[in-house]
Amino acid sequence: MQPWFAAAVLALLMCFTLTCYFFKIPDALRRRGRVGYWGSPDAEFNWCEPDYLLSDYVAEPVNTVSNLALMVPPLIFLYAHQNPKAKAKKSDDAGPRLAVSSEVEMVCYVQAVIGMGSVLFHGSLRYSMQLCDEIPMLWYALACSTIYLRRLKGISLGLLALSFASVVSLAIICTKQHSFFHEMWRGIMSCAFGACVVVLAWGSTALTKRVQEACSGKRQGMVTFIERLHNAAFLAFVAAVLCWLTDNYFCEELWSLPLDLPYPHLHTWWHLLVGTTLYLILLLFQLDDLREEEKVRVTMR
Repeated sequence: MQPWFAAAVLALLMCFTLTCYFFKIPDALRRRGRVGYWGSPDAEFNWCEPDYLLSDYVAEPVNTVSNLALMVPPLIFLYAHQNPKAKAKKSDDAGPRLAVSSEVEMVCYVQAVIGMGSVLFHGSLRYSMQLCDEIPMLWYALACSTIYLRRLKGISLGLLALSFASVVSLAIICTKQHSFFHEMWRGIMSCAFGACVVVLAWGSTALTKRVQEACSGKRQGMVTFIERLHNAAFLAFVAAVLCWLTDNYFCEELWSLPLDLPYPHLHTWWHLLVGTTLYLILLLFQLDDLREEEKVRVTMR
């Protein structure tokens, strides 16, 4: 797969996603559901799962629990990549605590924060908790985009991205919901996120090719593994976006499927597939860091 093709596919999908998410939210997502422990839902979106169906304390239980796919894998990744010498404390010169770069560690923690924010959002359907979901997603997208640009093009935009994310976050938090400036900054955040997703698609594909070239000839099995890793991540994310769009635009139809088929909880599949994609991106970053190593062992724990 060529980097331009991956970027083009995601650019097309982001056009539909941004339209649905910000520019023209479907009426089905504007509904006001049941009132539970956290009060009347006031978030911009009320997803297709019925509100407070199982408990008065959790607005959308299935969507809430499915966020474990975002929270748990990056923490497992960090645990699996502890430095054995540092963990055992066998010597004063044991080295760093983790056998991953600091930027990969940062991405792991930001991903876990996204999952926690999404738990709060789906558990309450309150707008303040929606921001706890949205804002970390912007930080994650900007962080990964700057990592790809630095690794592939030698362009260092970390400080600029940090400043931009800070300004946008503070502007959204400090302005009132539905006010002109609040909506303006949310629009900027949404468009920036969409642009970063396109960069991520290009960067993941280009980084995959770089790692494959480094492994070519001496570790042919690793070349095949990396190609499959990238293809799985790309297809998982495309499927995730399609699930998200279908659930948003065809909510009523999904509750009235033929043959009395049950509602498929496509927003839950969005969480599961995105969690898979982000975990595979972590593996790609780690393989890129180790591409010059003579021996790289991939194990499942």
